[in-house]
Amino acid sequence: MLPGLEQAPRNDLPVAPRPPTLPELTHSDGEATAEWTAGAFYPRDASTLRGHVPIHVLRLAAEVPIHHRALFVGGTYEAALGSPATTRGPFALGGNLEVHGRAVWSTSTGLAFGAGLGLMLPTASIDPNSIDAFSLAQAAIALRPWDHAFFQDGSLAFRPFVDVHDTVGLFLIQFRGALEWTIDVRRGTGQRANSIATLYLALRVTETVALGVEGYQLYIIDAPVADERRAFFAISPSVRMMLPRVQPSVGILRSIGAPYYPATDNTMAMRVGLTLLW
Repeated sequence: MLPGLEQAPRNDLPVAPRPPTLPELTHSDGEATAEWTAGAFYPRDASTLRGHVPIHVLRLAAEVPIHHRALFVGGTYEAALGSPATTRGPFALGGNLEVHGRAVWSTSTGLAFGAGLGLMLPTASIDPNSIDAFSLAQAAIALRPWDHAFFQDGSLAFRPFVDVHDTVGLFLIQFRGALEWTIDVRRGTGQRANSIATLYLALRVTETVALGVEGYQLYIIDAPVADERRAFFAISPSVRMMLPRVQPSVGILRSIGAPYYPATDNTMAMRVGLTLLW
């Protein structure tokens, strides 16, 4: 075996910053995260009244190790708040619930890679005949395009993924690639496939502070859409405090190129998160 590639003792792995979206691959504690994304999209035909359209997304996630620091299970739920289609007051829209399991192999140098499977349960109830509900779901996806499956009505989704991260001194790089296979179980209208890529780069500037940037791509593989409506990108610089039991984070989020919501120039948001460890 090459030097440095031996399996690391489970109590002697490097401590790495948690990305805003992805889990820290080899964490030893149970963790629960609440994240609030508050932003807006900007229509191309903006009027004085609708120059920007505010949207809020709440994400609740938890994950625990079930075998040392190699096997993990967890879940994520999301909901949206807003009123993008009309000037009525904002209303809440519940999304789908995802449960997942994953396995990780790690080395004493900080290199780790693994794979897992997420199952998206059709807990959302989005009336396809309601312009308000449909538009809010589309706006939430525009704000967070990698969360596409959370706001699909009546959809059961399988999300296999692979993870890689490496630590080099104070620097961390982490990547997740996922395939999203969605089945419409409510109306039986067929299947869809998407791919999602997430890349996180971080630098620990002190023992307790990490600066990072996360980039995302949603690619719609087989839906009957124009080519310019297949790929969507976003970027999110952030700061995380790495305290023993409480880890707050704050960042901004901006679309790159045309957002998911039609006839929109761009999206901009603030992200505030809090992770509790036990």
